[in-house]
Amino acid sequence: MFVIALLTGINAARLKNQARNSARMAFRIQVLYDMNQMLEKSTQPSEIMDVTARQLIRLLQRNIIVYPASQKKLQQPHVYLSDASRKLTFDPGQERAAAEAAFSSMEKTGHGTARYGDSNCVYYSVRLNHVGYGVIGIDVSEKSLNPYTASIVVSMLSETALALENNRSKQEMEQSRLLAKNEQLRANLLRSISHDLRTPLTSISGAASILLSDGDKLDTDTKSGLYQDIYDDSMWLEDLVENLLSITRLSDGEMELHTSAELMGEVIQEASRHCSRKISEHIFRTELSSDLLMGKMDARLIVQLIVNLINNAVKYTPPGSHITVHCEKEGDMIQTSVSDDGPGIEDQDKEHIFDMFYCGKKTVADSRRSMGLGLALCKSIAEAHGGSIRLTDNQPHGCIFTFTIPAEEVPEL
Repeated sequence: MFVIALLTGINAARLKNQARNSARMAFRIQVLYDMNQMLEKSTQPSEIMDVTARQLIRLLQRNIIVYPASQKKLQQPHVYLSDASRKLTFDPGQERAAAEAAFSSMEKTGHGTARYGDSNCVYYSVRLNHVGYGVIGIDVSEKSLNPYTASIVVSMLSETALALENNRSKQEMEQSRLLAKNEQLRANLLRSISHDLRTPLTSISGAASILLSDGDKLDTDTKSGLYQDIYDDSMWLEDLVENLLSITRLSDGEMELHTSAELMGEVIQEASRHCSRKISEHIFRTELSSDLLMGKMDARLIVQLIVNLINNAVKYTPPGSHITVHCEKEGDMIQTSVSDDGPGIEDQDKEHIFDMFYCGKKTVADSRRSMGLGLALCKSIAEAHGGSIRLTDNQPHGCIFTFTIPAEEVPEL
């Protein structure tokens, strides 16, 4: 009976030990899994390091020190305490030296190693492909890590390094994309300046030259036509410069919005007074769901937005076309649309219609006036107000540009 009891006790102890080991193993696997999930959602290097430190605390119940790296140098450390009631006491100079050694050698240093072995922490370099992203220190002043736990730590830091490498690659790709986009914008600007600006300037100087040299020989109609050409080209240049300055300031964040509550009817009326004179060749009307529609806006910019949309409709639709400005309240936003019944916009152009300098294949009555800034500026203005702009098809043909801005409640009298 004694032998049986002894064997039973031994087996029970073995089973309990196996159960503890299995539970410990399951916990470690869960920590690794959770860490991978959180790393995938992290978008900044600081987030990645933060996730790593917190998961190490969860696994080890030890204090953690994180030394992030920037421009191949370690930055100021971030200390993570396993327990708010505990404190991490160490010699900052000693620990920093151990961390620097780990970063430069890309090897483990600190407590229990040949380099700075009397440190309170053991330091691991977070690296991948000979690129160092920082150093993480683990407080082992009370108890060293066993080899198995140390191997798990190394695996976790490998995942951290991979996440940081992927993040760096994404940032470099995004930077390259932005540089390429800026280069394309510069190229388009130079192209536009060399053609779209030079053409009306040549027209103005040519008409002025004729008037100066042969003005007394021209009949009244010919003179009026030349004067009209000079006026139209100069007004187009003025609008272009205003649009170019506005979109540059908005894109650079240099333009400060001066918002106030404004009646949409008054804003639309003001915009209609600044539109192209060729609007008289179209059937133009405005529709307001209420005379008391009020929006929160920088009135000058919203007038410019509406003018651009109306002039766009005038430019790309034949004389006699209908152009309608409709305004109504939708929820907490004011929704304003400018519609026409012209030929519309081809599907392949719709995706890029709000891109700067994009002109697509639209037929313009005066094709030289196609620098492609107006709609890009409309988008920038709408978004600067916390709204949006979209393009939809009109039925049976034509297009509708709709933008939104925050609504403002009409004050009670």
